[in-house]
Amino acid sequence: MDKSEYGLLLIDQSQEGNCDCESAMMPSISWTVLEILATLALGIAGIVGMYKGMQSCTASWAARKQKVEAERLRKTEAVRERIREEERARFQTGGERVHLEYRKGDDAGC
Repeated sequence: MDKSEYGLLLIDQSQEGNCDCESAMMPSISWTVLEILATLALGIAGIVGMYKGMQSCTASWAARKQKVEAERLRKTEAVRERIREEERARFQTGGERVHLEYRKGDDAGC
């Protein structure tokens, strides 16, 4: 009897019985029940891990997108408030032009 064991697989190269289903280049492979169960458990754990990883990535991208959108809205509202202040100041001074100082990037959200 000539058997070789490579990792989880047992390769049977014996000449017992009349089995013409294998060639000399492809010996038959036999699995034990424990090896089948271990492989299934690892496969299921891998699939579950990939699913949870994809959920985590999707959630972090959504949170990042929401954070960026909130910042953009905050900047837009700040620019609108400055415009309202300028209009109030112009109305209170009787139509004279009032110059309020704007910094670079104040209108980035518009």
